[in-house]
Amino acid sequence: DRAIALTPDNAIPWYLKGRSLIDLTRYQEAVPCFDHVLSIDKNCAGAWFRKGSTLLSLGQFELSIDALSRAVELKPQNANGWYDRAIALSELGRYEEAVVSYDRAIAINRKYTNAWYDKGVALARLGRDQDAIQAFENTTAIDPHFLSAFYDKGLALERLARYKEALAAFDAALSIN
Repeated sequence: DRAIALTPDNAIPWYLKGRSLIDLTRYQEAVPCFDHVLSIDKNCAGAWFRKGSTLLSLGQFELSIDALSRAVELKPQNANGWYDRAIALSELGRYEEAVVSYDRAIAINRKYTNAWYDKGVALARLGRDQDAIQAFENTTAIDPHFLSAFYDKGLALERLARYKEALAAFDAALSIN
């Protein structure tokens, strides 16, 4: 706060205050800090990302998507920006768009386990069980202890009447516990 008082038109102290407030889970207070950064520098990709992620934590999904879209427009190699954008889209049931954003995150980081897993969940919700199974298999290839991926793979296999394979996936999930 002292740095802000001394240099109110400097974006850096505002940005750092916003990050500190996020660390304290004071999300409502963090958003105006990032808004202030953006009033100084409307092209600060980091502020757009932090604002979008914070809005996601607050359940303000449309606003989160807007901010995260701007963040990845400014910095397209931000895998976390694409991932958080996909999460917000999924929360609104916009699974096709979410899959595209998950794919962008995965293209940047092929070992992004959560992106693979959440892509599988979105694909399953779209009724694309075979594609979901592949995403879950990619998840467990990276992290063989990702219990939910084995479980959700089993559910997808069950929906496809591939019961023996589903049982094997459920057994794999149980062996982790």
